Amino acid sequence: MVSGIGNGLILANRFLKEQVSRCFARWTGKAENSLTLGIWSAKRTLAPGETLKLAADCGISARIY
Repeated sequence: MVSGIGNGLILANRFLKEQVSRCFARWTGKAENSLTLGIWSAKRTLAPGETLKLAADCGISARIY
């Protein structure tokens, strides 16, 4: 979860922790405001035809004081 100081906004990236081994958030406010969220599963070998799907939901909400 990332919250902005002073603006009352909260950004949340929700996922099942059993599916994710690593996550990150990168924010920049230089030339253009930008936020990147990423998640990774644990390293594993997939069999031919096997797939892996990570489910994540992100959203912005207002902080309630």
